[in-house]
Amino acid sequence: MKTELEIYTLGRFQLINGKVLLTEGTNKESKYWKLLQYLITYRDQSISQEELITELNFQENTDPEGSLSSAVYRLRKRLKEAIGPGAKDYIKTTGCAYTFNSQKNYWLDAEKFEHLCDLTNKSLKNNTDKWQETFEEALELYQGDYLEEVGTEKWIWNERERYRNLLISVLKNIDDHLSRAGRFEELWQHYSRINSIIRFDSELMARLIEVLLQAGKTELARKNYEDTVEFFQKQNLLIPTKIKKLGSKFHNKNNSAPEPLLAEIRDRTETEGAYICSPETFTQIYNLEIRRTKRELTSRYTVHIRVTGELEEAEINRWADNLFELLSSQLRCSDVLCRWNSKHIIILLSGLNENEAEKVIERIKNSFEFHYDLPEEMKLQIKLCKIQD
Repeated sequence: MKTELEIYTLGRFQLINGKVLLTEGTNKESKYWKLLQYLITYRDQSISQEELITELNFQENTDPEGSLSSAVYRLRKRLKEAIGPGAKDYIKTTGCAYTFNSQKNYWLDAEKFEHLCDLTNKSLKNNTDKWQETFEEALELYQGDYLEEVGTEKWIWNERERYRNLLISVLKNIDDHLSRAGRFEELWQHYSRINSIIRFDSELMARLIEVLLQAGKTELARKNYEDTVEFFQKQNLLIPTKIKKLGSKFHNKNNSAPEPLLAEIRDRTETEGAYICSPETFTQIYNLEIRRTKRELTSRYTVHIRVTGELEEAEINRWADNLFELLSSQLRCSDVLCRWNSKHIIILLSGLNENEAEKVIERIKNSFEFHYDLPEEMKLQIKLCKIQD
């Protein structure tokens, strides 16, 4: 039976009926397209009018229910123009709720992608080469992040992260499979391709360099390492620890003096990341730093970070967890880091002037935004305080 409706969500949002592109020449930011995207994401679930009114930002309209009904009508009309009378059955109405009818004759790239990833994992587990074919098909479908043209609402970035992590988890299984067989030449090609799809993931970037070294492509690995470090520096971002450590894999090309090599060795032997402690220990260290300010000219600062916003408590705590994990690896080993409570993080910076301390705060914000697709509802309250006696 010929598929009535093809839906593409991984990358550009497209609806195709036969050879007709329904989304061509339309405003993909229209409320009725967003309505369809939301219903597709939660297909087979009954979504209440109240939830849809909130997600579509109709709550401040004079007639929120009427605005939602109008969006449903325009969506059904658009589908009917391309598919025919049966199109109305795609959007089911049950009481005061709406559902995308997954019993209809449609094809969804995200569902196919999940299926291909599952087949790839099963083939790898059974040690057959069938995985190469299914993985190639999965990559052809993954044309970008889930609904990448849409905003950063919570329901969007949750799905984006889910599909992105699914692809990365399959790649890690392939890594295990090919590494055991010593097929590093083949493996680095996979990492190179995935890095071009999922851009700026520090773990993938680091692993690509490692695999190049394992494949014996030292100079290409060096070039990738230097380009990666340069990228983070230009973006005013801290170089991730995993990437920084890879510098020790390359011999120093400057033979004119031993100091650079000795400095590199010294840096490698230092403890990476900030010193993490409890609130009680932090209080003791803070008291000690106050004493030191009486006899030393070096400035010391505390950075108070509070994660807040119009999110559920569990979501705020999760974002605070992500921020704390990021800080624990990216701060200097001379910095002190404390999770004061579920929402509040405090950092002690030493040996910096005020301008340098403010740059640290800027890098923290840039790095957090760079590594995570942050929801607009989440806010960071950051306060810099100088320690004085």
